[in-house]
Amino acid sequence: MTHQFNRGILCLMPVWLCMLFLSMAPAALNAQTEGPLIADIRFEFTDIRNVSDEAILARIQIRRGMPYSQTLIDRSIRSLHETRLFDFIDVQSEALPGGNMQVTFILTARYRIDTIRFVGNQRVNSRRLQREIRSTAGGPLDERQINQDVQDMLKFYRERGYTDAVITTDIQRDQRTGRGTVTFNINENVRIRIATVEFVGNTAFTTRQLRRQMQTKRRWFMSWLTGSGRFDDSKFQEDLDRLRQFYTNSGFLDVSINDAGVTISYPDPSRMVITIAIDEGRQYRVGDITIEGNTLFDIGVLFRSLSLVPGDVFSPERLDEDVERLTDLYGALGYLDTIVRPERRPNLQTGDIDLHYVIRESERFEVESIVIEGNTKTQSVVIVRELALAPGRVFNLVFMKNSEARLRNTRFFEEVRLSPEVTNIPNRRNLRIRVREGRTGNFQFGAGFSSLENVVVFFEVSQSNFDIMRWQSPFLQGAGQKFRFRGSLGSRSNELVLAFEEPWLFQQRLSLGFELFRRETDFVSSSYNELRTGIEVYLRKRLFGLVDGQLAYTFEIVDLKDVSSAAPLVILEEAENSPRSISKVAFTMVRDTRNDLIFTTRAVVCSSPPLSLVSVGIRST
Repeated sequence: MTHQFNRGILCLMPVWLCMLFLSMAPAALNAQTEGPLIADIRFEFTDIRNVSDEAILARIQIRRGMPYSQTLIDRSIRSLHETRLFDFIDVQSEALPGGNMQVTFILTARYRIDTIRFVGNQRVNSRRLQREIRSTAGGPLDERQINQDVQDMLKFYRERGYTDAVITTDIQRDQRTGRGTVTFNINENVRIRIATVEFVGNTAFTTRQLRRQMQTKRRWFMSWLTGSGRFDDSKFQEDLDRLRQFYTNSGFLDVSINDAGVTISYPDPSRMVITIAIDEGRQYRVGDITIEGNTLFDIGVLFRSLSLVPGDVFSPERLDEDVERLTDLYGALGYLDTIVRPERRPNLQTGDIDLHYVIRESERFEVESIVIEGNTKTQSVVIVRELALAPGRVFNLVFMKNSEARLRNTRFFEEVRLSPEVTNIPNRRNLRIRVREGRTGNFQFGAGFSSLENVVVFFEVSQSNFDIMRWQSPFLQGAGQKFRFRGSLGSRSNELVLAFEEPWLFQQRLSLGFELFRRETDFVSSSYNELRTGIEVYLRKRLFGLVDGQLAYTFEIVDLKDVSSAAPLVILEEAENSPRSISKVAFTMVRDTRNDLIFTTRAVVCSSPPLSLVSVGIRST
């Protein structure tokens, strides 16, 4: 737009004014480029010189004959620092006769490592230690990095039971060559194993019960596989915290377990005995329970939601669970901002802890819209169809948690997080969904050996987030379909399988899939080889609750090959009629209550009905 406007102005000018303007343009351009030029670039080393001028010129941004620029000089300094070849860099600029500039780089070069030596290591070879450090032969000799290398090797030794290992360094520099030799002097000392972990002062729990709470274990015959029997100070501190938490959740609120009560002894130089002193204190129980601030629910309904009742052993963990239960009770009806605050009141007369819940009820909220973030590959409709919430419905907090579990179970995402989002509309909240895409494709191949199969070679390509309609894309991802292609070739069998599944046919919770297969084996019988070729088609649908029903139809052609003349008569008769077709129909029902398909920790609390995608609005960001 600006260039067009300027051309319009030029057209309105007199011819002589245009000629004057054009004649002045070169002069203006020359005025802009006028300035001192770089006539010479020099490199001066304050100590050793182990970097060539050519290597330095390759990293700086200025050249002889270029206009002098302080910005380019600063960039050159940063670029030289990034090489880690210099300890100090300074630049001096000097004006020469005629107005040009001479730029001098004053450099303090860093020594280079010529050789790295390990001395004194007997249990671990030098090649293994080299993998634990970052300093390498030919690299810069950086003392800070060498000190970090010492710490990394000490950590490596301590993880393997050498808790008393000592490592020192010896650095020799050759000023003539600019190179140095780094020597790590290692004193491995004795490898110490944990003989046993004992407790003193424990009366409420046995030693065996307390040991189960700890990661620090004594050495046993499988320690080479489990890694137990080694003392790690950071893990041991975590174990002390676990013991305190275990006692606290068992009602011993005054328990005392600290470092001062830990004793480490050595029956012999290679065995360690850990003794932990425990002051348990008294065990507290739940006294009276009162609730205030509730108007939406009857007091009996709230009490039935609690797991802690009068007389129970007091547990902070169970108290937090009860607060979550009360919050979910309100959240299931859309009262999202309801706050449940528990108060612990020690009863001096009974010695128990009275619980008082203060409830501040909120307004009821509905879902305004669904906002999705982070789905760079997966289609938004694939995410929305797993939700139990939709715009216009009550914002059910329990349904939101179940929806989050459903999205995790798709295995499409590395991270899934659902949360209510404040809007400008009264009593309305957005459902914000944040996801981070994960790897859904898989390719594997390999070979194996067994007494039955002898040698077998196999490969498999699978995609759990397949999109058959994006055939023009090289990735074919995003629609949530399942695809698998597998093949194997063995000395006694071979197999080809092509499988596909659409989990949401017609955008309903109805799965349609098929599997094409060809399987040939000769270990079914010594009298013949069997070839099965066919297809299986199935429909799967959620029937009720968490129960899925599947109806499958299978059609296959069975062919008996290479039939031995000594085979039984029934086999010979069957071979005469081969190949033979088989059709079968099967119906199965499955109830799955896992909260996570891979890392299952509990059963699903409740199920929620699927949504019709026609009524769901999506807003992606």
